[in-house]
Amino acid sequence: MTNIQVIKAQGLISTKGTKMEPIFEKRKDSRHRVNAPLICQTNLSGSNYRAKKLEHSHTGLSFKSKYDLKPGTTVYIRRESCPQNCPMGKACESCRHVTLATVQWCRQLESIGIASYLTGAKYL
Repeated sequence: MTNIQVIKAQGLISTKGTKMEPIFEKRKDSRHRVNAPLICQTNLSGSNYRAKKLEHSHTGLSFKSKYDLKPGTTVYIRRESCPQNCPMGKACESCRHVTLATVQWCRQLESIGIASYLTGAKYL
């Protein structure tokens, strides 16, 4: 089985292919934009997949991946490395190397070719 087949079989992603409604900002703390590689897993005994962290705050993060994760899904997230252009300082205060997070929302990004999704998750 491929990673996507395993995740679909676990019922953790949507297979309908519908576009999701826009998400309105709900966070109260500041965000730090970062382009950092991530390794994610939706089942600790299952396969992992690569994603790209786009930003983080004290309460959560957003990342881009090729999977349409359902809200409520718990994701194990591990940062591969700090980006070369890491802003350091306050941005590092809320950056987690390893964490568990709950998917709050997920929406398909407009792109040509491979489907990709922007996901927002809250740290546990």
